[in-house]
Amino acid sequence: MSIETQLRDALTSHAGSIESVEAHPYERVAGAVAKNRTRRRTVGAAAVAVVAAIAIGVPTVSSRLADGRTTPAGNSANLPPATDKAWKSVTTWPTRGSLAGDTALVAAIGKQFDGRPIFVEDLGSTRVAVVVSRSDLVVGTGPAGAAAADMRRSSSGPISDVTDGVLSMVGTNDLIVLTTPDRTFYEMSRTPDIALDGTVSRSWQKAPLIAGFGRNDWTELSRLRLGAFVGQPRLGFMTGVETTEGVPCEGGTCNREPVAAQERDTNDLVARMLGLDRKAVTTETVFNGAVPRDFRTPGLTSDSGASHLHVMHSRLPGGQVLRSALLRDDNEVMRIELGRPIDAIRAESVPIISFGSGKSAEAPTTIHVVVPSGTAVRAVSDSPALWPSSAVVPLTNHVATFKVPVSPGAFDQNYRIEVLDGDRVLTSVRTTVPTQDVFQ
Repeated sequence: MSIETQLRDALTSHAGSIESVEAHPYERVAGAVAKNRTRRRTVGAAAVAVVAAIAIGVPTVSSRLADGRTTPAGNSANLPPATDKAWKSVTTWPTRGSLAGDTALVAAIGKQFDGRPIFVEDLGSTRVAVVVSRSDLVVGTGPAGAAAADMRRSSSGPISDVTDGVLSMVGTNDLIVLTTPDRTFYEMSRTPDIALDGTVSRSWQKAPLIAGFGRNDWTELSRLRLGAFVGQPRLGFMTGVETTEGVPCEGGTCNREPVAAQERDTNDLVARMLGLDRKAVTTETVFNGAVPRDFRTPGLTSDSGASHLHVMHSRLPGGQVLRSALLRDDNEVMRIELGRPIDAIRAESVPIISFGSGKSAEAPTTIHVVVPSGTAVRAVSDSPALWPSSAVVPLTNHVATFKVPVSPGAFDQNYRIEVLDGDRVLTSVRTTVPTQDVFQ
């Protein structure tokens, strides 16, 4: 699954007078803090390029997998054998789920969502149905016991997204797996292992499938592995009414202290992502100030006012550091990072970098660097004879802006940014933008 798909219904955060924030890694947290109506801009080739240093280290956060909560799919005794041709395509799968035997309900749900149900069940307080509708899979939800007419579309996706006969979806804390009955188990990694230097690794555990059906606990950073499918489920469903568990803004506290409110919200989101108690995570601001108005789209003339960047570090019980960053542009706030692991030893000197050349893909490339620690930065080429390194550029209020006479593509592939303290190199990081899920 592409990172664009993962960001489709991304994380949000609310901070009183600051509008809520959208974007990252995982759609379900949006439901948990969903008060956001901020529109999200699509940033093109000149988008903010965020770089984090990831090296090799020793894992220090252990993955925790809860006991599987697999239950029979209700009508498993009546399912055709695994060799039956009905299992060759998701479009012909028989109806499963504890309510599959209610033919009147199944027919009504099919009419409601213009298709054929392949799964119908009450999951806790929520009635969930998966319907094959033309070339799409539709997830319909309603309160447990709801009539078909009272169910609403929760999410949908193309049938072509079903990889290797694996249909998976998630609710608030639930993973549902549907596949063919010849498969008896799947693998799940509940949370990643994060090392002090920001390295991410995973351990996997088996969980049972009964008649091709499985159910388990799920967190925002959990991953599923079954056959050729590895990653996050492509479909989601809402479960009941969800509320934010953060500190309430009683007496206008959030309005008076927007920075503290964002720290609280980010702290809660990071803790939720990792399945930790919020009190086990400590989040603090390491940079909160002005950045060039074209920080989001370097090289372009911006119509907006001055931009403002808020960078926070969340420290875990083992000392690991996860970085989050909010970019504010006029009245819009965009989360450009949430919980990105960085080197804890050098956290203060790991830069955030954006670069681009405006409307053209040619030289020169404009580079913006923000780093909490250090006195200067420079762009160092892998091959100075072909690609010239930059001069040393002093940091002003922790921000540096400069240009190199190469295209953004050449800069991306052939340069690293050094953060200096006098003549001493504090950090050297590649400028390449991470394009994959760092928690995969």
